Amino acid sequence: MAAKSDTLVTSQSRNVHIVKLLIELVRNYLVLYDKPHPKHKDSLLKDDLWNKIGNELGLTASTSLSIAM
Repeated sequence: MAAKSDTLVTSQSRNVHIVKLLIELVRNYLVLYDKPHPKHKDSLLKDDLWNKIGNELGLTASTSLSIAM
């Protein structure tokens, strides 16, 4: 059985990995963070992109968005 501290380190490492992946994925979609972008106010487009990012991470779109914020 893994020690509690080992489990915590593993969990933290996984979280760091997910955040790094999230950053890389969001970088691909300028519309999500560039306010002057012509489609920045297109909520449907941004919802679709967050869903795509969530799927790639194995998370829901809302979980991906909450991690990003």
